[in-house]
Amino acid sequence: MYSFAFALINSRLSYKDSLEAYTRYRQNPKDFLDSNPRFKEICEDSYLSFEKEIEITQKQGICSCLIDDIQYPKLLKECSDAPLLLYSNFMLDPAIQKFITIVGSRACTELGKQYAREIVEKIAKCYPGYVIVTASVPGIANVVREHAATLNVPVVTVLGTGFQHMHMYGSALPFTNCISSHLCVQRPSKSDYILANIILAGISEKIIVVESGEKSGCIDVAKRALDYGHDVYTVFGPNLTDSFSGNFALVNSNIATDYNNLFPFPVV
Repeated sequence: MYSFAFALINSRLSYKDSLEAYTRYRQNPKDFLDSNPRFKEICEDSYLSFEKEIEITQKQGICSCLIDDIQYPKLLKECSDAPLLLYSNFMLDPAIQKFITIVGSRACTELGKQYAREIVEKIAKCYPGYVIVTASVPGIANVVREHAATLNVPVVTVLGTGFQHMHMYGSALPFTNCISSHLCVQRPSKSDYILANIILAGISEKIIVVESGEKSGCIDVAKRALDYGHDVYTVFGPNLTDSFSGNFALVNSNIATDYNNLFPFPVV
C-alpha cells in the first residue's frame, strides 16, 4: 500500500482521483492494476523514485503512516482532503489524539510574542496531556516552540516541505517531533504548503490564531478548520495593532471567537 500511495502522490494526480484509486486498490491490488493499465504504468514509472525514497527515509529514521493505518490522527482522517501519506521522525501514538494548533505571523510583533507565551502557559495549566501543533516557519511558531520547551509541553511541527528541507527556515530552536506529507524525493512546491495547512487545521480539535495579517496563511488554516467543524479562536481586543488585522477579519466573519473562551476560568 505504501508503494502505491507513493506512486499516486509522485504522479501529481488530483487528490480526488488519488483517493478513489487508493480505496479501490486497497480492496484488491492485483485486479485493480490488471483492469487499470494507467495506474499500473504510474507504479512502474515511480519504481526508481520509490527506491530512492526508501533509502532516504531509512537513513534518516523517518516513519511512514497511511491514511488507513491505526496511528493516523483520527480527526485528520475525517477531513475530506486528508493526505494519503504522512511522514514523521517519531512514532505516531494512536493513544495520543489530543492536539491544539497554534499559528501566527512570521513577522510577529513583541505583543504577538507576548500573547503566544501566555497562550502556551494557559494550555499547559488548563489542558494537561495536550500536544501543541505548530508550523515550521519562524515568528510566532518559533516562540511557541521555545516557550513550550521551557514548560515541558510537547510540540509537533508540521513541515511546509519535506524532511530534506526541514531546516530551510533557520528556526531559532531545532525542530523536535515533525510531521510532513511531502515526499522526500520531490522538490518543494506551493501545493506542499496547502497540505501543511490541511494538517494544521485538520489534526486538532482547537485552532488558535495568535497574530495574523489579512493575507496570511493563518487565515487559510482558520477557514479550513471551520470547514472541518473544528473550533477556531484568535486574539481579539481594542488595543491590538494593524498586524492583527487578520484576527479582526476572522472575528468579524464569524470564523473565530476570542481565545479567552478557551480558558473560561482564571489561570493562576
